[in-house]
Amino acid sequence: MCHYHLGTLVLGDILDTLDVVPEVLKNPTLSRSRACQAIINTLSLSLNFDRHSDDQSSYGSKLLLDPAPEIMAEVLLRTGSSILLMQKAGEVLPYIAQTMLSIVFSALNVISEISRKASFVLSIIRSECLARNLKVIHKPLGENLRASPTDLSVLATLNADVIQSLLRELQIQATLDPLHLADMVKSHGQKWMLRTGAGGQY
Repeated sequence: MCHYHLGTLVLGDILDTLDVVPEVLKNPTLSRSRACQAIINTLSLSLNFDRHSDDQSSYGSKLLLDPAPEIMAEVLLRTGSSILLMQKAGEVLPYIAQTMLSIVFSALNVISEISRKASFVLSIIRSECLARNLKVIHKPLGENLRASPTDLSVLATLNADVIQSLLRELQIQATLDPLHLADMVKSHGQKWMLRTGAGGQY
């Protein structure tokens, strides 16, 4: 589910560069707000399951089962950035932004066990929060939420070229015909979920 909404967040960044946004792309379902809410809700469910279930999985966290942790780190980067943009624009109150970001921080802490990018993303967003005087509180994760060393070797990694390819296609499409951006985002999301099998977990 989180991966699916990456396209919407990318679309939001591209639309910010357009002088005129086509009416068809003003659909609320394609908004940053909807995408961030869906991602935060999914992360909350996963993190609460980790903390309160009696599941004895060797991975410790459902988030560590992500088949593409580097893309997940990109999702969390764009989610955090989008929350900060909405807070700056007055679309989200500071205390709500802080709550949402605390969930993003917690997820990044988990994903950093299997993603080289996640720690860097966490540092970037934390610096932005400090610059805006946003007090984001998140508790350190317990050992039960960390991947054991023997399992790290079987956790998936992903080349960031996949993300760059999508970004290039969206930028080209935005120049040629912005009206079809929504269809492209939806198509890529469906193909990605089918390819990774992530749809049933996230």
